[in-house]
Amino acid sequence: VWANVWMSDVIVRIDPDNVVTVLCKHLEMGQGVTTGITTLVAEELGADWSRMRFEFAPNDAKRFNNLAFGPVQGTGGSTAILASFDQMRQVGAAARIMFVQAAAARWGVPAGEITVENGVLRHGRSNRTATFGELAGEAMRQPVPTKVTLKDPKDWVLIGKKLPRLDSVAKTNGTAVFAMDVKRPGMVTAMLQATEFIDVIVPR
Repeated sequence: VWANVWMSDVIVRIDPDNVVTVLCKHLEMGQGVTTGITTLVAEELGADWSRMRFEFAPNDAKRFNNLAFGPVQGTGGSTAILASFDQMRQVGAAARIMFVQAAAARWGVPAGEITVENGVLRHGRSNRTATFGELAGEAMRQPVPTKVTLKDPKDWVLIGKKLPRLDSVAKTNGTAVFAMDVKRPGMVTAMLQATEFIDVIVPR
């Protein structure tokens, strides 16, 4: 059982082992966007950073569009974080609310008495706790909030802090998959063969 949280054109997947996977709609070109986008979700969700992961979104411009460009799935012009800052935080906040509502229903306590930190929901008065993974199925059945309240910047614990990049290990041990690594059934390689050479003389 896992929980999916859709909000606008973004999806977050939470698995039973507490791993939170964010679909990143922006291309990683060395600028750290996959880590940045994931940080925004983790901050508002109250997730454990060590359990955060990312996957690249599929080709679907309608759902995964760049908010700065319009209905285009593209990355450029330093727009990834700029355009997605509030949107991705809203996704994390919506997911957090769904988990809090699920915990409140399970324990029969007011949602306002439940806190979320490092992927654990806690009800202080009864000392009951549950992880995201334990509540994933119940949270998935909660309605997705249409309005959320975002954290005050003074309460940020991840945004603005130095965090290990999520793609560093894969890029250094050779397991990262790049576009040139993708092989499809029946795919062939096409190359251009030069039939004549043209000398170009550039005046000094």
